[in-house]
Formats: sequence, C-alpha cells, structure tokens
Amino acid sequence: MVLVRSQRKRMEKAPIVYSTMCNIEVMAEGYVPSTQNYDAVDNVFFPDYADSPLNLFPRCTLINPDSPDAAQTCNAKLLSFEWFVVSKSGQTAIYSNGVTTPEGYDVVTSGEYAGQLVVKTNGKVGVPRAMRFVGIYTEDGYTYKFERSIPLATNDVSLASIELMIDADKATVYNPLRMPEQQTINVSVRKGTTDMTNDERCKLLWYRRDSKGTETPLTDTDSYENIDIVSTAKSTNGSITSLTINREMIGDIQTYVVYALFRNDKVFPAAPGNADPRAYTTIKRQFPVLTCEVRGDGLHDTVGKVCLKAIVSDNQGVIENWNKYLYASWKISDGKTETEKARGPEVMFPMVYGKEFFCDIEDRGTNKVLTSDTGEWLIDSDGSLIVARDYEGD
Repeated sequence: MVLVRSQRKRMEKAPIVYSTMCNIEVMAEGYVPSTQNYDAVDNVFFPDYADSPLNLFPRCTLINPDSPDAAQTCNAKLLSFEWFVVSKSGQTAIYSNGVTTPEGYDVVTSGEYAGQLVVKTNGKVGVPRAMRFVGIYTEDGYTYKFERSIPLATNDVSLASIELMIDADKATVYNPLRMPEQQTINVSVRKGTTDMTNDERCKLLWYRRDSKGTETPLTDTDSYENIDIVSTAKSTNGSITSLTINREMIGDIQTYVVYALFRNDKVFPAAPGNADPRAYTTIKRQFPVLTCEVRGDGLHDTVGKVCLKAIVSDNQGVIENWNKYLYASWKISDGKTETEKARGPEVMFPMVYGKEFFCDIEDRGTNKVLTSDTGEWLIDSDGSLIVARDYEGD
C-alpha cells in the first residue's frame, strides 16, 4: 500500500546550447585559388573560372561546450542557406530559397557538402567582390546562424608581360670631337616575340628628367622647349617611337625617359603609373683626355712676332676641326701672373722676351638660347631662336 507519492516530474534531455563556427574553404581537390590574374594583352585569366571553376565550401561547425573536441559539421542538416555576391554597389543574391538567380554559379543543395558554391564567372580588374554565406540550423528549439564572407581578387598582370625596349645605353658619354652631334633613340614595346608598338591599347609617353629628378613632358611640337629635337617618328597609334636629338643642344647632361602604357579599354591617364614599364637614357657631354702641341716658325724672331699653331690630340691621334667645339687661349706668364694675348688655332703671337708662353685648350660650351635682360628668349627676324655658345670667337 502506497503511503505517500512524490510530485511527478517529466524526464527530459537537457538541451545542448552550442557555439558555432563557420569557415569558407577553397576545396583542395583540383585546387583552384580565390585570386585570379588577368592578362589584358592576350585577354586571358589565370585560372579561368569558366574552364576551372572555384569551389567554396562553407563548413558550418557546432561546438559542444562540454566536449569542445567533439565538434561536428552540420551542413547536411541546415534548415536553409543563402549565398550573395557583395560589391561596392551592394549585394546580390546568388542562391536563396532554393533558387540560383544569376548564371555562372552552381550550388550543392544537400548531403555532406550542402552549401558548397561553384563559381564559374571571372572577376574584373578594379572591381572587388566577395562571396557571402548565411546558413540556418535549428535544434531543441534553438536557432543557430552561420555567416561568413570570402574576398575574390582579380589582379592585372598585363604590364608584367610587356617589355619596353630602347636601343640606347642607360648612360652615354658624348664626345663632340669624335661623335656626331645627332643621336636617334628608338623604342618598341614587345610581349614575348610579338611587337605591340602599334597596338591601339598601347601608348608611349616621353619626358625629360633634370638633375633633381623632375620629369617634364616631351612632345614633338615645334616649340622653343623642344629645341633639342631634330625629328621624330610615330607608330600607327600616334606614339613617338623614334626621337632624333641634337646633343649640342642639351647642355652638359640630359636624361630622356619613356613610359609604355597599356590599357585594355584604350583609356589612358595623363601621366604614367608606378607599374608602367619605363626606360631611360642619360647623355653626358664630356671631352676625353687631350694633349696640346705647339708648333711655330721659331722662337727668336727679331720682328717681335712669331706664328704659332696648336695641334690637339687624344688617344686616337690628331683631331681635325677641334676648333668648332674648343678654342685656344694663348698666354704669357712671368711666373706669378698669366695674361692672355691671343685666341685661335693659329696666331701671330707677340714676343715678350724673358717670359714663358703656353696655350690652353678650352671648351666653347654647349649651344644655348640667348635671353634678354628680363629672361625672355631672343629670336631673329625670321622668328627663329638665337642660339650661341659661351664663346663664339675666332
């Protein structure tokens, strides 16, 4: 006989309140990376998702706080999930409510890999995008939300495959006595064995660079600023591919820089970017080591003058017509002071007995545009610039 009975209590399993984790994995089998490289020259992607799709698996994990090592993947039991593509303009649904909206994507909807996204569309350079996953799981009256995004990058490697060729050394010593005044600089743009110089997607920009590194645009315009330019040649797309300069008009040193711009959309910036290929050549006007020999008709002339001639040589021998770029300064000295008595390659030199005489060979200087007292360039009656060297005599 029951004397007393306790209160009835329902036997229930205490629910487990999980913590969650979601990671988007790039599937290892047939691994295709989430970063693409695009070569606009050949219009190809590496990898090309149209041929080798990107597989993204959003691994949804439940973690039992009492047994954290016994974490379990619950993709096969998801109540629902969605995929979105996120860009600067917002997000667009790829898969929602069982429907895949845009073309170029496939979704695994059931089984162990439920939620896996197959990306078959290539990205665009300069248009960042990310894939966003949202999944829902329920158990024992609790709802768990899994959410994760992965960025997809598309790098422009077009310039990496382009080579800018220039037929001038990076540094050239211009010796006016042995080298022609004019120099032609030719450039071309190549990708492997293919000449891209005339491609409409390619443009060449030229600059002069001064000693401080400042670059000034160079054009083929017939203007005073381009007085060093003799002529140019252009490609079919209008770029200067050949530049002929007068090295006697550049001063003591001048650097010419050329950039190759490649833009698949044919929209070119006003100035080159840091990634655009560059080539340059620096020309320095410099004379070699010279010797001067004085020849005359005697040093004991009773008439008070003697005919003297300067013979200038370098390591290649006697130099003809050196007087175009150099001049001879004839001087006498008493051991303390020097006095110039004449200039010219051949002179009638006054005899000053008891003193020494000698000949200095000096640079006439480069051609320069003459300016007024106010700094304005001087022009002649024909409208041409008046150009002269530091010394134009004899």
